[in-house]
Amino acid sequence: VALLRTRFEQIQIAPHRDIQHLKAKYNLSPQGLANMSQTLLGSHIGSWVHQGAAWYERAKPLLEGGRAGGGEAGPQVHKPLRGKGVDVHFNEAHPLPDFLIRLTKVSVSLGAGDLAGTIHNITIDQPTLGQPTSFAISGDRLKGVQSVSLKGVLNHVVPADSKDQLAVQAKGYELSHLALSKDAKWPVTLTSGMGDMNINAELKGQALTVHGAGNLRSLHISAGKEGDPNPLTKALSSAVTGVSQLSLQADVTGTLEEHDVTVSSDLDRILQDAAGKMMNELAAKFGADLQSAISAEIAEPMQQLKDNLSGFERMAGELTERVTQHKDVLNSLLGKSLPTKGLKDLPGGLKLPF
Repeated sequence: VALLRTRFEQIQIAPHRDIQHLKAKYNLSPQGLANMSQTLLGSHIGSWVHQGAAWYERAKPLLEGGRAGGGEAGPQVHKPLRGKGVDVHFNEAHPLPDFLIRLTKVSVSLGAGDLAGTIHNITIDQPTLGQPTSFAISGDRLKGVQSVSLKGVLNHVVPADSKDQLAVQAKGYELSHLALSKDAKWPVTLTSGMGDMNINAELKGQALTVHGAGNLRSLHISAGKEGDPNPLTKALSSAVTGVSQLSLQADVTGTLEEHDVTVSSDLDRILQDAAGKMMNELAAKFGADLQSAISAEIAEPMQQLKDNLSGFERMAGELTERVTQHKDVLNSLLGKSLPTKGLKDLPGGLKLPF
């Protein structure tokens, strides 16, 4: 009976352990919103990287053009396309490429405004020149951005160990009608805002590294849809639409063809703080509903076990009572049947125990 009672107590505890396990596995938690910036902004940043890679691939053949001059092996003879003459290129003390622009000032008129700057060492034969191409271009009071500057170095002096660097700075960049989430269940659109951004990119051989930081302000964000019955998305929409400014960090690693984008921002913390209460309420309701459902399923079997255990306990009590009664009767009979007088001293000094 004691063993049955122990097993019954274990059975009573088992459903509670299962409930805690299910709550831990399926429960909602504010920590699940930690990658919301990645979800909303990661695809846009990845698209911008793809566009930049496409333009770079177009310019790459110009940066790695063949050397026209002779090398250390001596003069080179080029067979002409026509005629019987030959062109002989002798080694030079200070060789220069066939095409070289040491310095040029550029001015570009775009629909957004005018950009101006300088470019150094324009050539398709950097190995001969021994110096990389560099540029610095900037513009102010442009349409959609207050100021922008681009600085870069395209180093292909050693083609097998090329290293290209680009730094972009934009201030007062106007953001408008940027779809952050096109999900029909929870659409999010950045209606308007302003941003300051700094981007540093490096391509060393095939290895791409990009780090970007931005501060967004005066934000107006629309999220969700009218009549949304889901309390979770309603809480998220309320939190997102209340955001007016945030800071943003983005990193890209990999190659031009295959790369990973990692994004983080204040939006993660804001959503965790704002939606945390709602998540906890939903979690509490989930736990209570789970408890009720499991309790309803096991109520009848547990009552049957309890009734059976009570029956065993009654039987055990009756058996114990009968054993006690029979023991008393047996002791009485033994006391009447066995003589005790004159038998206390037996031969050999033995004594009876009564």
